Amino acid sequence: MSTQPPSRRVIRLQLNPSVSCMIGIRTRRISFAALWLILAPVQLQAQTANPYELRFACDSASFPPTISAAELVRRFGAQNVTSDSIYLGEGQSQRGTILFAGNSEKRLEILWRDTVGQRFPSMIRVQRVGGSLWTTAEGITVTTRLRTLERLNGKPFRLAGFGFDGSGYVTSWSGGRLAGSGGASCEFRAGLASPGRDATDRRLSGQVTGDRVFSSAHPAMQTLDPRVDRLYLTFKKIPPPG
Repeated sequence: MSTQPPSRRVIRLQLNPSVSCMIGIRTRRISFAALWLILAPVQLQAQTANPYELRFACDSASFPPTISAAELVRRFGAQNVTSDSIYLGEGQSQRGTILFAGNSEKRLEILWRDTVGQRFPSMIRVQRVGGSLWTTAEGITVTTRLRTLERLNGKPFRLAGFGFDGSGYVTSWSGGRLAGSGGASCEFRAGLASPGRDATDRRLSGQVTGDRVFSSAHPAMQTLDPRVDRLYLTFKKIPPPG
C-alpha cells in the first residue's frame, strides 16, 4: 500500500481587488468552516458599507412625505444631520435640516412643514456647481445637461430666464415624462446654471435672459446647453397624521 501523503493543491480566492489569500486544502477534505471565517467579514462589509443609497426621490426608501429629522438621524447618523438656516434667495432664509453639511458632494437641504417637530418636508434641495452623489431614478444629477433633460422628458420644457434669483428654474415639464416622476406625493424640478461669461455665451445668453419663461427648445438654449446645478423635490400639502 502506498504511504504517500494525500496530494495538496493551492487555490487562490479573489475576495476583492485588494484582498486575496492562499489556502492549502486536501483534495479529499475541504474545511468549509475555515472558508466561512474568511468570507463572512467580506460579505458583511458589502452588506453594510452603504445601507442607504443617495437616491433623490420621494418614495418610501428615500424621502417619503412623512419623513422627519429623527428618521434621518436613524438612517444617516446624528453627526450627518444638522439643523441650520437655509438660504432661499432674494434675501430670504428659513430654518431647516442639512444632511452631510461638511461634504459638498453629499450635502442636501430640507425645509419642513412642521418646523418645530422637524417633520413633513415641504421642499428638498441639492445645490452645487460641481458634481453631487444624489441622483434621481432617471439618472439626473447636478451637471446633467439641458438637452439630456429634454430627451428624458420626451419633449421640450419651460424654464425661467437667466440673470436673476431663481434663474434657470424649470417652471413646467409641459406634460412630459418628468412631470410624473415625483409620484403622487411630490413634484421633481431642476434648476440650470447661468451660462459662462465668454463672448459667445454672453451673446447667446442675452437672448434668454430676463424675468420671463423660455422654452428649452429656444435656439440659444439648445446651443448653450446649460448644466443642472439644482435639484428640487416639492412636496404636495398633505394632512399630517395625528
